[in-house]
This record gives sequence, C-alpha cells and structure tokens, in this order.
Amino acid sequence: MGVLNQDLFTTIVTMAMVTTMSMPPMLRWALARLPMSPEEASRLEREEFEAKGFVPNIERLLVAVDASPSGQYAARLVGLLAGARHIPATVIHFDYETAGPRREGAGQAERTRSVVKESAEEGDEAGPAEPRGDPVEITTRVEKPSEEAIVAEAKKGYGLLFVGREPASEGNTFHEQITRSAVEFAGPFAIAIARGVDRESRAGTRLNILVPVTGTPVSRHGAELAIALAQASQGSVTALHVAGRQRRPRSWGRHVGAALAPATSADAIIREVVRLGDSYGTEVKGAVRSIRTPQEAILRQLEVGGHNLLVIGVSPRPSDQLFFGEVPAELLQRAECSVLFVASEPSTLAPESGETAAARELPAAPFVPAYSVVAMPSATRKADG
Repeated sequence: MGVLNQDLFTTIVTMAMVTTMSMPPMLRWALARLPMSPEEASRLEREEFEAKGFVPNIERLLVAVDASPSGQYAARLVGLLAGARHIPATVIHFDYETAGPRREGAGQAERTRSVVKESAEEGDEAGPAEPRGDPVEITTRVEKPSEEAIVAEAKKGYGLLFVGREPASEGNTFHEQITRSAVEFAGPFAIAIARGVDRESRAGTRLNILVPVTGTPVSRHGAELAIALAQASQGSVTALHVAGRQRRPRSWGRHVGAALAPATSADAIIREVVRLGDSYGTEVKGAVRSIRTPQEAILRQLEVGGHNLLVIGVSPRPSDQLFFGEVPAELLQRAECSVLFVASEPSTLAPESGETAAARELPAAPFVPAYSVVAMPSATRKADG
C-alpha cells in the first residue's frame, strides 16, 4: 500500500529476527545471577523426581477385590494411595455366586465402596498440602468372578493393578486365581494379602511398613510405593538392606586395604531410599543387617520392629506359575504380618499346557470363611483365607 518502502520493511524484519535470537541467551545470563528461591528449587526438584518416579507416573489404578479380608485390605491400600496422590481408581468387586441371599452380595460390595471411600478421604487429608480441587474419582463396579472383567477394563489404560482375593496362597505358592488375575493385566501389578490383625476391620490404623531394598530398580519401585502408603496413612517406613557377611582379612596388607577402602554399597542404597522419602515428606528409617540369609533378616526385623505390613519389590520369573524367586516365596509362606508384593514388570508365564488352559476356564474359587478351613499338617502353612 506504499506505507513501508523496501528498506524500512527489511529493517523491521531484521530487528525482529535479531531480538528473537538474542533475548533467550541474554535472559539466561541475567537470571543466572539471581539467587533461586527455595520454592523454585523445590519445584524443579519435584518435577525432576516425578519425571522418573514410579508412583507419580501412575495415572489410573485398577483394583480387583472380593469380600475376603485380603480384598478389603487391598481396597484400603488403594483408597489411601488414590486419596493422597489424587489418582483416579476403578474398583472391580467380584461377587461370588452362593446359595445365600443376594442381599449379602450387595452388602459386601457396598462395604468395599465404603472402605475405599473412607480410605481415600484419610489419604487426602495426609497428602501433600496443595490445592486439589474436586475429590478423587473412584468408580466401583460389581462383576462376576472372571478375569474377562479385568481384561475388558484394562483396555481403557491403567498404570497399576491391585489384586486382593482369597484364597491367596497355599504354602509358598500363589493360588491359581491370583495368577490368572496378574497374568491378564499387561502391566505393573501388586498383590495384597491380609494377615494377623489386618484380617479384621481396622480402618484408620497407621501403617508400620518394612521394605527390603537391594539397589535395583524393582526394589526402588517397591520402596517408593511403600513410602507413598506410609505418607497416606501418616505411618512409618523402615528400609532394610541385607549385606553379605565379610570375611576377616588374613594378612596385615588386606587389613590396611580394607581400612582404606570406601564403605560398602549398603549405605548408598539406604541413602537413596531416605532421599526418596524426602521427596514425599516422609522420614525413612534405615537398617542394615548381616545375616546368613535375606529371608531370616527380614523375618527378624518384622519381629523386632513390630511392623504390620511388609512391602516387597519383586520381578516375575519365567515359570508355569506366578513366581518371584526363592526369598519372596519363603516370605509368602512364613511372614506373619500383611504382605504386599509389588511387581513393576508384567507377569511372564511359560506357555501353559492343555490341562492348565482348561483350568483357566473354570470359575474362580470363592472365598471360604476362616471357620470352615480344614486344618493342614503343621509342616505346611494354611492357605490365606
């Protein structure tokens, strides 16, 4: 239109390009000389942690429970976690077909809803002091005891599956229905087993958690979930590392070398978990034990510390059954307190035989009340539930 000639237009475009390219480095240079506020440093540290954390990256929770004590205990743990971390959750309550009145099944499902809701409110009060807005969304559905319900719901996208069903185990082996529930979910899962006083209704009890740590990513994920649950229940958590026994040096040269050598990795492993607790605002107590076997050290600490929940980060092993290794298997059999197995990797079972495949078509075993359990030989632990 003749308002700007070619020289003036070129000057304006050049100026825009120069200022656009020069301002970012100039701002970085200027702002680098300003001290960072504690709030800003805390925000950056929290964002860095959440980018690589396990619990912060869980966007939705899927829960498969029944009316058994383990089912209600898993519902409480999920409610605490969902309320404190504000994670939406979908609870599938399995209603077993029995000869009793249908009102009983409806009442059990309603009890599950109440447990999750009350625990979510408890967790919300104990969670980070940040504006949350609306209460966390928790959906509860009643389904027939079939893994098809888990498969159909899992397609909607969930970051973690909680399983609480009984029978849960027989000795050191998980029950078949627990295996089926875990296998049908192609992602991280956790198995909750209620024992001791937790087989009764104990809403509001603070968790006193023991979590064994080894320095592996799987162990770290288990510790992170344990810390999140301790924060939600306003409880406590102890990180236990079992160090191997060190042989005494046989010569003065080895003795001097051992004195000058750096400390073992045990302290570094404990410090990592303590820093993890700082991110949640939860104090983590550290303990290092040197006992012949890890399982003996863990069982000893459970007794000495009076812990009411053992959280174990595990990794599924290739097998025709759900198997996490010899140490978790022995703890599954011998631990007297409640146990939560946290597998941050999907289950990988070996190809099943025709007999096993046919068994998968059978309905899940219903929860058997404690008073009707047949006594087992003393050498073998009774099935949970």
